[in-house]
Amino acid sequence: MPGAGVKVYKPCNAITHTDNKPKDGVKLLWQAPNDRSGFVYFTGTLLYNYTDYWSDVIALVPNPDEA
Repeated sequence: MPGAGVKVYKPCNAITHTDNKPKDGVKLLWQAPNDRSGFVYFTGTLLYNYTDYWSDVIALVPNPDEA
């Protein structure tokens, strides 16, 4: 369930903010498909203001089978 200030878009597996209040962080929970096939990575855009932002940020997810 999303927290205050967050909106989830399930059809495209996306989230966004719903207000312009500064955020100290975001905590997300994702559940892998049952077949666990392929590689998993998350992409995003972080916006500080309309001039300063970072796009195509990629976060790799560790494979628990290779730990």
